[in-house]
Parts: sequence; C-alpha cells; structure tokens
Amino acid sequence: MKIAWSVGHSEKIRGMRGSPVPPQCDEVDECLKISTSVCELLTANGVEAPMFFDTTSTSQSQYLDAQVRWTNQQNADLGVQCHLNAGGSHTNPVGCEVWYHSQESLARKVATAMANALHLPDRGPKYTSSLTWVMQSDPPCILLECFFGDSTADCNAYRANYDALVTALAESISGIDMDTDIEEPPERPPIEPPQLPPSDDNYVEMKTASTGEVKVFINGQLIHGEANDQHVIDITLVGHGDVAMEINGEMFHSVPPPIGGEGPPETTIPSNQTNIICTVFGGDADGEYSAYGPYDSQGRGPYLNDDDDYVSLPWTVEGAGLHSNKRLKIWNVVNGTSVVCTVADKGPWYVDDNYVKLGKRPLAEQQYLAHQPCDHGPNEGTIPNGAGIDISPHAANVLDIDGKGKVNWDWVEPETV
Repeated sequence: MKIAWSVGHSEKIRGMRGSPVPPQCDEVDECLKISTSVCELLTANGVEAPMFFDTTSTSQSQYLDAQVRWTNQQNADLGVQCHLNAGGSHTNPVGCEVWYHSQESLARKVATAMANALHLPDRGPKYTSSLTWVMQSDPPCILLECFFGDSTADCNAYRANYDALVTALAESISGIDMDTDIEEPPERPPIEPPQLPPSDDNYVEMKTASTGEVKVFINGQLIHGEANDQHVIDITLVGHGDVAMEINGEMFHSVPPPIGGEGPPETTIPSNQTNIICTVFGGDADGEYSAYGPYDSQGRGPYLNDDDDYVSLPWTVEGAGLHSNKRLKIWNVVNGTSVVCTVADKGPWYVDDNYVKLGKRPLAEQQYLAHQPCDHGPNEGTIPNGAGIDISPHAANVLDIDGKGKVNWDWVEPETV
C-alpha cells in the first residue's frame, strides 16, 4: 500500500492560527508535526508513506497546484491531507471530521478513530464536490480536520493524547495494527565521497544552515528527521561543469553523461527546447497517417510506421514530412543518447503552438503544471500530459524512452545529417 500524505497549506501561507498561541494551535506547525509522526510510523510498519510539505508557495493557488501535482506524481493508492479546523467555540470541545468525495466509509472510520483517541466529539464524514485538492487529485482522497485549532479544549485534548492520535490515524487509514515499539535501525557508516579529478571547472557549491536535530526536505518531501523536532536544514547545491555527485550510493550529474551518445550541446540549445516532456506516438499500434503531404487518394499522408525515426511538433513546420529533409536531433536528458528524426506530423495536444518562435515553454506543459485543460484546439477541455514533442516508436527505442520521458532537441541542417 502507498499513501501520498501532504501537509495542508504551506510554510508561507499558514492557514488557521489560533489566538492566543498557546493554549490554541498553529495549523501548519501542528499538521507538520502530526504528518511527520504518522508517516514515520507507517513507514516503520511497512507502509510506503511519502510526505509533501510546501515550503515555497506564496499564494493559495500556488500551494494547491503544488499539492495536486505532487500527489498525482506518486502513483499512490490513497491521498491524505492533514488540516486543523477553525470556527468553533474557543473554550468548549468541538471535535474531529474528515472530508471526502468518494471515500465515505473510510472518512467515517478515520473521523471516529481521531475522536476516540482525543476524547472529542465525532463530527463524522463531510461530503465535498468543490475542495480543489480532493477533486483534482488522481488517487482517492480524504482530507483530515483533526480538531479545532481555535478551541482551547480541543488543543488541550490534542496535547494530552498526541501519541494516541498518531497511532489512531496510522491504523485507521492503513487498516494495519501498528507496532509502536520498533527498534531504531543501527546507524549506517558514512559513505565515502567519490574521488573526482580536481578541476577549476568541476565543482559543487553547497550552502547549509541548521541548528539542533535536523530534518531534511528535498522538493518539499521529508527525507529524514526526528518526529518531534522543529529544526530544519536548508541545502543549496550548485554544480559547475560536468559535475558528478554521489548521494547514498546514487550518482547524479549536472549534464547527461555520454552513454551511447555524445550528449547535447547544452550551451547552444535554446532553453525552451530543453527538458521537454516527450511521449511516443505512431506505429502499427496507432495506425496513423501523417498530416503532411504528399497525400494518397484517400487524402492521407504517409503512414507513420514502426521503422522510421520521426517526430511530431505542435505546429505546422514548413517543408515537413515523413521523408523530408526537415530534421531535428533529440537527446534523452537521462542517458545522453541521441537520434536524428524527420518532422512527420503535428501535435501533441496542439497544432498551432509554435513555442520555438514564441520563445516560450510548450503550452501543454504550462497547462499540465497548472492542472488546467487545453483552452482551444482538438483537445479543448482535456488536461494535457505536458508533452511538447512526440517521437516514433523506433526513435523511442533508440533513446530508451518507455512511453514518456524528457528530451532536449535542436534543428539539424540537411547537409550535416
């Protein structure tokens, strides 16, 4: 089972802030604490539970987009988001509730488990068809309102029963009885850094700031930290040259390594032709014909087969066609392999988005990141997958791209192919 867990709101847009504090609660601080503890308990009991905490967004729309995007990238069985409620009595107990769209029975179960753990009223499941994160996330989701952060009684109950709440959440959501006495694993010996040849052009700048026990976040996801610790480390890494870094035995590079190819000319490719989301199209599985001439008697272009190296760009490319000299070179940004292809069709998603001429990123990519549907064209109303280029099955095989990947590309003069 995999549970994609996110902390409500963001570090800079903090949601409910009880006043005075204490005895009332700050929503982001307490939700981060609860989420960290639950995810650590789930992980220790064999449940995959990645956690997302947005530390960068400065508006509600930004953090909602970031939370939806992260959740949809996890391929999880369930999405959970942690919040505190507000608007109740400032002295009397108010209680626990869970918002849902399709998971009523789970929402009811979790609300009751929280209420029993905290000895607070059970407000039960609450149906929604409008909460952005619940409605736009791919896995089935529940949104927790653990208790009322502006109720002194609720906050006191939470502080007195914190461990019981964490266990109740982990068990009711996963359906597994938690072992809370798991021994800490032995400390791993430090990994020796790789021995790279010295070079003035080959180095990494690393800036850190930390105090006390430390949590480490990468792209908002908690990597390691003590459950109750509030100290956070900020790390900035800047690579210069063809820098190789090893982190826990995994290699990272600042530019693609030359495996099976010479790697892209990073300094010459325009930025809006780099890191382009790429998908595979054509071939016998699709049975498609090119939108470019010459056309046969049925008005179809050349058949897009399984054998040729060709691409599709989302605008009309002058002089293009399956067997034309309008060619470009594509590099897989992961492994550096390359292939030369003809432009044989139009798409994906749009047929009028000349992002090269416009000097912008592909429109489908912008709308994918914003979780917005295509605003015109043949796919109007459909949320795109972000692709700004399509490649043929044979080209995908050469680049070792299985369905979807990221590429850099540039035009190639016919005489240099």
